[in-house]
Amino acid sequence: MNKINKDWKEVKLGDIVDITMGQSPKSEFYNKRNEGMPFLQGSATFGFMHPYFETYSSDIKKIAVNGSVLMSVRAPVGDLNIANADVCIGRGLCSINGKNKSLNRYIFYLLNYYKSKIVNIQTGTVFGAISKDNILNFKVSIPQSEKEQKYIASILSSFDDKIELNNKTNKILEEMAQTIFKEWFINFNFPNEDDKPYKKSGGEMIDSELGEIPKGWKIGTIGDYTKLKSGFAFKNSWWQNDGIPVIKIQNISSGNLNLEQCSFVSEDKYNIAENFRVNGGDLLITLTGSLGKFTIVPKLDKDALVNQRVGKFFLDEEPVKKLPFLYGILNELKDLIVSLANGNVQQNISPTDVENVKIIFPNDKILNKYNNLMQDIFYKIIFNQRENKKLSNIRDSLLPKLMTPKGRRADGEIRV
Repeated sequence: MNKINKDWKEVKLGDIVDITMGQSPKSEFYNKRNEGMPFLQGSATFGFMHPYFETYSSDIKKIAVNGSVLMSVRAPVGDLNIANADVCIGRGLCSINGKNKSLNRYIFYLLNYYKSKIVNIQTGTVFGAISKDNILNFKVSIPQSEKEQKYIASILSSFDDKIELNNKTNKILEEMAQTIFKEWFINFNFPNEDDKPYKKSGGEMIDSELGEIPKGWKIGTIGDYTKLKSGFAFKNSWWQNDGIPVIKIQNISSGNLNLEQCSFVSEDKYNIAENFRVNGGDLLITLTGSLGKFTIVPKLDKDALVNQRVGKFFLDEEPVKKLPFLYGILNELKDLIVSLANGNVQQNISPTDVENVKIIFPNDKILNKYNNLMQDIFYKIIFNQRENKKLSNIRDSLLPKLMTPKGRRADGEIRV
């Protein structure tokens, strides 16, 4: 393995980066019609490495340029992403760029390494926050050589780039599955007995409360296909730093499950929350806050548990066998499901409301044929998720070794 230079120095972040603090436009300028510039108020739509955009603003106050490091400066403090476009940032974020912008990836990993210490300097008893001066005066240790800083970033980036590639592959697979779902269950062009598209080939249609449907199909509910329950109400006193991972609302983003920042409970809680164990192929949905987001659980070495207000669909012992049809239904009806929310301060969806959503049921032959056809796609998605977990574990084990001289042997090699 290549040697790492042993000469390090302590600097203030302000010596090596420039910072732009966000400023929020008035809400009247926000829209979801892609008008103006993508807008991020905070870290709610941060992805694995890059944010995704749900809101735009026609009034631009502060801009984070493409490639900038984004950091949340209001609760939760310290969340990090890298801008993948020029983006308008609100007061919950700041934009950080190296004085040498080619070092932005290194800055990203450096801040990740120091995240827990950055969180500790936040102020505010109810909602934590850090100021620009807090960040500029924060002290870090870095290699003297910029070449070495780039080398460190390249090692860590090799893992994250592979994870990003797997994420992109999964997105393509999900889009393929949804395209086929629409053709079969929205356009009704599933293969007939002659292997020709049913409706285009003149297949008989009948009236229903949801419009025309193929003869032999029926109207039912999501609850007829699978049951949904909100997760277990763990006590605050049970949380600890390791043990059994517990999936919370904040671990679920748009189509992704972030298991890197889970809370944990002791092994003895396993049986208490037995009905809320999850593993590869299980499907979860957010029932509070950022509503209606759903994600597939990757294959795990050991079951995780689900916290309250995260809904678990009960798909039997081999969930992938029933997963494809449900996943397609949720994709098609996610706006309808979100519209079921109630509550003035905190928006909520009840499991019963989701179960009662009416859907078109194909006959058993077509349903089983579709689920069987799609299984390989969803197994590949789950495999890629599992590989991502392994890659992130290796990256996380390397991070402290690369970011401090203590991670080196006397000859400069990385300790393993």
